[in-house]
Amino acid sequence: MSMIFRSLPRLLILFLLGALVACSGSKTLSSHYVDQDITVDGTLSDWPYGDAVLHQSEYFTYYVTNDKQYVYLYVQFKNGFYQGAVQQSGFTIYLSGNPENKKALGITYPLGAFNALRDMPGTYDQFLNNQDWITKPEHQELLKKLRKENYQRVMITRREHKDAHAQNRILPVEQLRAQGL
Repeated sequence: MSMIFRSLPRLLILFLLGALVACSGSKTLSSHYVDQDITVDGTLSDWPYGDAVLHQSEYFTYYVTNDKQYVYLYVQFKNGFYQGAVQQSGFTIYLSGNPENKKALGITYPLGAFNALRDMPGTYDQFLNNQDWITKPEHQELLKKLRKENYQRVMITRREHKDAHAQNRILPVEQLRAQGL
């Protein structure tokens, strides 16, 4: 399973912070500039392959590059466990130019079934507070349905300062595309 993120504003290239699925904490990552067109097609055929590798492990590889307008992130998951974790919990990258607030802006894509529950406040509260919630067949069916919709929506997370409560907003991917993001 691999994912490509495109269209992150140029201003945010300064610090690309990855909330790595398999790592604790955040890492500061830098992007490799290219002066060529990048096609978003699920392959790395026109990427500066060697220069774009940011992190490799037996579980995943991160690639990132940017041009004058966009940052492109390609994540290749090599392990079924992490693929499943992304389907359930989503995949978040954090962008910030402020080392004091490294999680100022987060983008979660795919959304993840658990994050999709946030649009159902009562259900989300039950999910968080009742450890047996996930064992019920009707809830497993709901999560299955939400996983099928993972790539249709994105969650934007904002924090005013590093100790602030996260403000999350779930939007259709098409809304971001319409705004050129």
